[in-house]
Amino acid sequence: MLQEFKMTPKEFLHEFLTSKDEELASRRRFWATPKGWDSTLTLLATIRNRFMATAKGKAKWESFIVDEAIKIICYQGPKHGMYPMGYFHSSTLVMPDFFYNTSKARRDAILTTQDMPFLYSVIWGSLVNHLDRAEVVVKTPVGDLEKDPDPQVEDNEEHLLEGEGITYIKEKDHLKLAAHRAHYVAITTCSMISFVRNRRHNSLQLQNSIRFLACGVSERMNEYLHFLSLTSSRQTAISALRSLSSHAAESVKSIMAISPSGPAIGPFICLDNLDMEEKVHMSSVGHRSMTFHGAWGYIHLPHKSLLKSLDPSEVNLSAYQKAVNQLSTTVIDPQLLMPSNSDFNHYELVMKSQIARAMNQYLETPSHWDGAFPLDPPTIEQISCDKPTIVMLKLMEESDNSAEGIGQVLEAIRRQTGLEPDQFFT
Repeated sequence: MLQEFKMTPKEFLHEFLTSKDEELASRRRFWATPKGWDSTLTLLATIRNRFMATAKGKAKWESFIVDEAIKIICYQGPKHGMYPMGYFHSSTLVMPDFFYNTSKARRDAILTTQDMPFLYSVIWGSLVNHLDRAEVVVKTPVGDLEKDPDPQVEDNEEHLLEGEGITYIKEKDHLKLAAHRAHYVAITTCSMISFVRNRRHNSLQLQNSIRFLACGVSERMNEYLHFLSLTSSRQTAISALRSLSSHAAESVKSIMAISPSGPAIGPFICLDNLDMEEKVHMSSVGHRSMTFHGAWGYIHLPHKSLLKSLDPSEVNLSAYQKAVNQLSTTVIDPQLLMPSNSDFNHYELVMKSQIARAMNQYLETPSHWDGAFPLDPPTIEQISCDKPTIVMLKLMEESDNSAEGIGQVLEAIRRQTGLEPDQFFT
């Protein structure tokens, strides 16, 4: 039939796939459907094998695949617009929850599964192609990010030397560790390429700009990293810090606000001294080493469940004044400052359990466990593990004079809280 129509097999196949004839269209209707995918891909693989048989054919096939891959990568990409409708995060509107692990995991999941899945799969697959097992697929559920890693991890010296002893997760399986690294390399590469194509796709870069500034990365190094699309400019980082500081200032005022329906006990203010020196190696007029002497601190608001367990009649100002007045007549018994017998017994059991665990892990396991020391210490009265609310205060400058300095610090805290002097000091 091909000779009758004077057609080559390629011409016939091209006509068969592109013809608008109803009968031919009916015959090829399953080629690009789930029912015919496998057989169609088998045909494509056969054509690929013919190309790969020669060096020139291999180069031509690879060039064709590269062109197709570029088309797919250019077609895919993050959505435009402000987050959450798009991928742009404004430095003037950034909030603290932008830096949460759950928020980052959500953005990464959207980038790798919806916006740029092809590029991510190519990079990730090329990095884990040498691994032996198929269970190395890394999936980071949002709910698992806040879970503590397994503290009992036996490190392999060979793999530690290969990674120079640096790792960001604790993982027993080194294949999964390598896959986890490939996962983040692929995500970072996708974010970099997206940022090069559109500077408003700046999720990773905005986060890194704050991180690098806090870690002391110089402005020159930041410019180089900005050129590589790993971070935003230093001006963007400073703008984001202004937004975060404004939000923190409002948080301090809201926490310290006096409300009739508020808790019976106020927040705790924790302070410590701070000395920072800005060293100038080449001194000149207007450029010399300077020392900042001040204080830093934070406000600690206990969890609501803990506050509800307190007796309001014992945590008010009258109860405090009564306790202070009784100090002059209080007899201090030294025995109250010493551990009790039960404390000593518990300390002994803790030490024995630690020794037993070390011997069991590194030396030998007992032949029978009857009468053996337990590997875990006995349970004690556990402290509530509910996460408290902690808000940082601004750095406060103080005088070297202790009396004058503490007055300056207290006044600086009062201004940050937005309270009047009589409200703050009473």
